[in-house]
Amino acid sequence: MNTAPSARFVKRLALTSAFALAAMASAQADDLNIKTMIPGVPQIDAEAYILIDYNSGKVLAESNADARRDPASLTKMMTSYVIGQAMKAGKFDDNAMVTIGKDAWATGNPVFKGSSLMFLQPGMQVPVNKLVRGINLQSGNDACVAMADFVAGSQDAFVSLMNGYVSALGLKNTHFQTVHGLDAEGQYSSARDMALIGQALIRDVPNEYAIYKEKEFTFNNIRQTNRNGLLWDTSLNVDGIKTGHTDAAGYNLVASATEGQMRLISAVLGGHTYKGRETESKKLLTWGFRFFETVSPLKAGKEFASEPAWFGDNDRASLGVDKDVYLTIPRGRMKDLKASYVLTTSELHAPLQKNQVVGTINFQLDGKTIEQRPVEVDPIYLASKQLPPAGGSYYFYCRNAGAPMKTKLNELLEFPTSFTYKVMGLAKPELVDLVVEVVQRHAPGDYTPQVKPSSKGNYHSVSITINATHIEQVETLYEELGNIEIPPFSPGDAVLSQDTILIRTLGLQPYEPVSQAMHDFTDTRDDTTADEIWLVEHPQVFTQGQAGKAEHVLMPGDIPVVQSDRGGQVTFHGPGQQVMYLLLNLKRRKLGVRELVTILEQTVVNTLAEYDIQAYPRADAPGVYVDGRKICSLGLRIRKGCSFHGLALNINMDLSPFLRINPCGYAGLEMTQVSHFVEGITVHDIQPRLVENFIALLNHPPYQYPDAE
Repeated sequence: MNTAPSARFVKRLALTSAFALAAMASAQADDLNIKTMIPGVPQIDAEAYILIDYNSGKVLAESNADARRDPASLTKMMTSYVIGQAMKAGKFDDNAMVTIGKDAWATGNPVFKGSSLMFLQPGMQVPVNKLVRGINLQSGNDACVAMADFVAGSQDAFVSLMNGYVSALGLKNTHFQTVHGLDAEGQYSSARDMALIGQALIRDVPNEYAIYKEKEFTFNNIRQTNRNGLLWDTSLNVDGIKTGHTDAAGYNLVASATEGQMRLISAVLGGHTYKGRETESKKLLTWGFRFFETVSPLKAGKEFASEPAWFGDNDRASLGVDKDVYLTIPRGRMKDLKASYVLTTSELHAPLQKNQVVGTINFQLDGKTIEQRPVEVDPIYLASKQLPPAGGSYYFYCRNAGAPMKTKLNELLEFPTSFTYKVMGLAKPELVDLVVEVVQRHAPGDYTPQVKPSSKGNYHSVSITINATHIEQVETLYEELGNIEIPPFSPGDAVLSQDTILIRTLGLQPYEPVSQAMHDFTDTRDDTTADEIWLVEHPQVFTQGQAGKAEHVLMPGDIPVVQSDRGGQVTFHGPGQQVMYLLLNLKRRKLGVRELVTILEQTVVNTLAEYDIQAYPRADAPGVYVDGRKICSLGLRIRKGCSFHGLALNINMDLSPFLRINPCGYAGLEMTQVSHFVEGITVHDIQPRLVENFIALLNHPPYQYPDAE
């Protein structure tokens, strides 16, 4: 049984995508996982190996993955990476001609004897596109030397570039001494680092990586084939990357393959035969694809939630992630994955910086957090607040005396320019006059400040666009405007915008007086009347709908039956049930009745999802259900284009009186409540969540709780 969250700023997400646990290491996958049916990693005949998910970076299997070993020609993966980065930077293109020097002469250098070669000769003019294929496909050592001289001027300088990228990529167990990988003292790498180099090749220099899938190329009338035999294996979609072998290293192979949106990278080092390295790599890749999958639940630049933002231009801040989120999940566990985000503070206050981290999003499986990512303010939210090079608007804010909230000036700001000063508080006439007086004194001009109520309806703001010709004006205005004292706010000063919704918490109230009050409110309201939501509990009572049939009231006993003018049949209200009455001007909000019903149903579904309760509406029986049992009833009445009545959500109540009626006209309909799923839940826990979810589905109109002021 779940426990109700104690912190209000922990928010659960209803997931439409699947994401789940990424297995960590072979030691963690050795035992059969009964729930996910993942067998242990197959026996791999090699000195070291690793299998990672390219997108998520998660390790699915490993053994001796950090052991330092001779990389042999896997070294050429870094050679290829350096070349790819140089071309990406525009230093040359793949049609550039390279003049072959003596140190790249195939037959004239004893160090090359018996090794893989393109058979280059001094003085040859060879295009880059041929040399990189000689490196990537044929593993030509002479081609490595030729490209090293061309890119960096010498082999030593090129090796320095290679080791520079080792550091930049964060490789812990790699150091290169040669550009080709032939045996050299002090040269080493590991299975993990080689997999990471492969990941970097795919991610950072995709044009260079694309060469690795080519099966053959021809140079100097000699057809040469790719040494990666897995490219011919039709059971896998292998598209790279590199083989390597020396007597000291054994047989090495880094391979990458795709299946759907999933890409895996395997690294097998110290294999015992030429064919064996392919067999062992295939075992790893096949196992990974069979029992895992990759999903991307969150995309960079896409809002996954929003939160109220105070003292800024926008009422809410969009929350997102700085880069796409990928998770590796065991196949078949999609429906079991949960997500929630936690804010570092209970409120967000402007100014908010681009990509400012404001919390953490957690992904859970079986109640355990399997991945965490920072939650950031989406750059889209801040688009209107970027300081332009000249002209436009620039905002800074002041909450109260002695605590100005300022953003730093851009030192490259061009003049003349303009910026906006905005002070949040009660904008009484004397405050407006004071702001104008300060501005006039330091930046003379014709100024008309804008005064408007806040989105929450409980204060005004005053903003004034200021013309400035030099930096000293701006600095002085910052200083003086930042020290303006804002008059203290009192409830009597509140100003409502027409769009504001008042939320009234009425506590435990008899049904009939509240019902009559709804009628009176609706009958006397006009187009300027603010909408209201009433949150109430009723003492035990059966309410019969306008067209309700007496046959559905079975044995009322000592519980009164009251006639109501809402739609629907008989239902029951009692303490521990949250009733939410909606007194809305549907014409003003451009809402249809069916649309409002859908919003109410989804409000309940979203609220219950925050407690991991999977609820749903039914087209054949109005209301919201969990596992076939009704948890929430709906009933509305429309008069003069305005709604009243609403919903009743069972939270922690006595459900037995429902047995005395056919609930909502359905004989034998079973009822349930939130406390069946969440231990210790109360009406007070649900209230704010219900309101927030309803407001969100209404596109976030301003609202306030006048009873709390």
